[in-house]
Amino acid sequence: MSEPDAAVGPARRGPRIDDGAGRIGRAGVRGGSGSSRRAGADGGSGPAGRAGAGSGSESAGRADGGDVFAALANPTRRELLRLLLDQGEQPVQRLADHFDMRRPSLSEHLRVLKDAGLVVEQPAGRQRLYSLRPEPLRDVADWLGPYERFWRGRLTALRDVLDELPDE
Repeated sequence: MSEPDAAVGPARRGPRIDDGAGRIGRAGVRGGSGSSRRAGADGGSGPAGRAGAGSGSESAGRADGGDVFAALANPTRRELLRLLLDQGEQPVQRLADHFDMRRPSLSEHLRVLKDAGLVVEQPAGRQRLYSLRPEPLRDVADWLGPYERFWRGRLTALRDVLDELPDE
């Protein structure tokens, strides 16, 4: 390494830090040290990608609903919720039949949904059955309500303007 690179290298990586979520990484380096980066299935950081997510008091979801929104941000997890809504309680293998991914990856998606409080896992013999828990979705609907009313009002106003235009 040339002398200018040597001066930039360590300074760019920064000191080792504990991010408070049980991961140790390097400040200033995206993704930390690499070995401690356990990204969520969607590749992002945050609740879905945090190592140790679901431990302690955060397992039921954050008070601001962030875990629920993070869980819903992924299309695979939304599809899992749709399957559980349409077909009811399912073992992981039956859910896996709908996806082109390995079971460990699907299990990670289910863990994120469980940590957000969106699904419940029940042991049944050698299997684990998953079912939808709709209460957090009601909270999401309640949060979205004002935005829905806003856009309905805007569309109604647009319709009124269009109705007043002369026909050609």
